[in-house]
Amino acid sequence: MIAADLAGSALPAADEDISAWVRQVLGLTLTEADLQGAIASRLGDRPLRPFQQAIAAAGHRITLVKAGCGTGKTIGAYAWAKERGQNRKLFFGYPTTGTASQGFMDYAVATNFECDLMHSRADLDRELLFSGETDDSEGIDARLSALRAWRNKLIICTVDTVLGLVQNNRKPLYAFPALLQAAFVFDEVHAYDGQLFGALRRFLTAFPGAPVLLMSASFSPEQIEAIRQTAASMGEEIGMVEGPAALEKLPRYRLRYLPEATDSFDALWADVGDALAVGQKVLWVTNTVARCIELYRAGRDRFDSVFPNARVLIYHSRFRYRDRLRKHGAVIEAFQGDRPVLALTTQVCEMSLDLSADLLVTAMAPAAALIQRMGRLNRRVVEAVDGSVRLASGAIQAAVIYPWTEPHPYRQEELATGQQLVANLGERSDISQANLAETAAKIATSMPQAAHSVWLDEGWLSYPQPLREGGGSITVLLEKDMGDIKKEAKRLESEKGRQGLFLLAAQGWSVPIRLMKGWEQWKRCGFYFIAPSTAVHYSEETGAEPCQPK
Repeated sequence: MIAADLAGSALPAADEDISAWVRQVLGLTLTEADLQGAIASRLGDRPLRPFQQAIAAAGHRITLVKAGCGTGKTIGAYAWAKERGQNRKLFFGYPTTGTASQGFMDYAVATNFECDLMHSRADLDRELLFSGETDDSEGIDARLSALRAWRNKLIICTVDTVLGLVQNNRKPLYAFPALLQAAFVFDEVHAYDGQLFGALRRFLTAFPGAPVLLMSASFSPEQIEAIRQTAASMGEEIGMVEGPAALEKLPRYRLRYLPEATDSFDALWADVGDALAVGQKVLWVTNTVARCIELYRAGRDRFDSVFPNARVLIYHSRFRYRDRLRKHGAVIEAFQGDRPVLALTTQVCEMSLDLSADLLVTAMAPAAALIQRMGRLNRRVVEAVDGSVRLASGAIQAAVIYPWTEPHPYRQEELATGQQLVANLGERSDISQANLAETAAKIATSMPQAAHSVWLDEGWLSYPQPLREGGGSITVLLEKDMGDIKKEAKRLESEKGRQGLFLLAAQGWSVPIRLMKGWEQWKRCGFYFIAPSTAVHYSEETGAEPCQPK
């Protein structure tokens, strides 16, 4: 009924049979040639690695891929889809905390071929006609998002776009016809909180015919066992593909833990300065945006005059969407260039930055987070014709870890897993990705439970519920941006010949901020709260910060 209502909202460009149009758009599925093109666009003339061939050959409906960062999992996923996803749509889900309304996934850098697949509408674009629904802008946005899923062969999205179905979230409910005929890749599964992982377990049982590929560098034994139990409840077994041994066992890291240090500790900054002096690239990861901004300003003060050729950059989640894309691109570009770099970041680097640092400095974090951060250190390798590999840098590189004493964003039991990882590894100088995974596997964590599902458990009268555990943030528009957003909306309305495009224009200006006192009283525009200039200070250089009391 919901899908039929959505189809009825599609406004044909000419007089035609809407039912034929629905069949046509839902019939846009991936072909063998599409998927081979996606592989070739990333691989070029090189053959698949044996590891990627193993992913493609996986015979189970549910397959787990446990492999380190930089091993080629994404190409392997497309090779898997070539075997399991033909004549289906493919949802590629990442666990970004960015809102789904922001459109294309921040963390998926697509090739031109992939972009073609994501916009393969074959002249079937339709506008939506909504009358009398100006008070339901969130519903309109959800319908627009769902129609994109109907029309596209490849949907790169936040995992909420799929798993939100379990909790009656609007966008996946509207996208249901596309979900029914899809294959699914869920990447970075280690980053799921307990509620999100529980929703994944319910989804697997609710879609018993759907091919599913789950990928991570750091599945916990408890996560693997939970998926195994879920499959067993349906009379199935899971497939398991491990990363390529040559890459996983290659020594890459030298670990130093400084138990007495803080992020103002002179020894940390001395290490950074030494690296910049010889032209190296440094990634510094902290755990809150506030500390990230402070570190960025300190880095500028310390190094701008000493190393004028160096680039000191900042990247975190609290930028306008349009600014965040620029910041993301600037960091990637800098690490590919010849100049020394210091990039100050937060947890966003764990899933969004395909780069290789020469030095990692990081605050203590949960074990899975530390493994992801170390995956951005000494990442590049050179493969010989005989299959042997060596580090592109030519040397093992240092990861320097210091304590985190603030109460947020991690619970003490989460930090304890990172502390145990560091203690068990010791100050070794030959750590590989395999060492990280093996050591992490010995750290006990709680068994993830299947989530209560509003969609499956509460009958016909039920309401949407949050998919994730509360994160303490909200996506807003800034009061000072409203005039620019209105101008952009008018430009779009003139260009497209229709009204009501304010929310479309607003997506580029949306910015996540920390919840603060009194936010419930702010004005609203659609589903966005409008943050007053007296509450939130914003600069394109450093992002959003709470205004300091006068």
